Amino acid sequence: KPVNWHNSLLVICKKALRNLLTRTLGELLVGISPTMIVGGEKVLLIPVPAVRHDSREVQAGDIFVCIPGTVVDGHDFASMAVNRGCAVLICERIPENIPEGTAVVVVTDCHKAYALFCCNYYDAPSSSQTVVGISGTNGKTTITYILDHLAQAQGFVSGITGTTGYVWLGNTETS
Repeated sequence: KPVNWHNSLLVICKKALRNLLTRTLGELLVGISPTMIVGGEKVLLIPVPAVRHDSREVQAGDIFVCIPGTVVDGHDFASMAVNRGCAVLICERIPENIPEGTAVVVVTDCHKAYALFCCNYYDAPSSSQTVVGISGTNGKTTITYILDHLAQAQGFVSGITGTTGYVWLGNTETS
């Protein structure tokens, strides 16, 4: 059976990146003003290997952010996240049916908290690069590729992240 080296290398890189990027909860809370922290000050020292918003992806030690949506509410999946090994729940209210002793950080806006957690986790990547967003009904992909081409022609290093895929340094991957 042939080995898929691309997938094997991707798994190895993801594990290495997960270990490299581990931060404490206290470091990830920069810019976020919790209204309550259940579990005391020791919760701030918990190492966090990843920040998740999908309970099916939670691994041991991760933070799970209970993002309320228009159809489903992340708070409804808090107990599943804890059962999968979540170390800390980030919520707008304390969810029902979570085990006693679960570390919980209550915030006023989980959407904003998730954005700030990710920004802190990845060391604010957009602060060291120019990020351009393109919106509209038609022509977004075309404009994106034209701008990418023009930027590279001027000597800039550029990349594309979009619904059709990802392009960076001559590499292309479909979404």
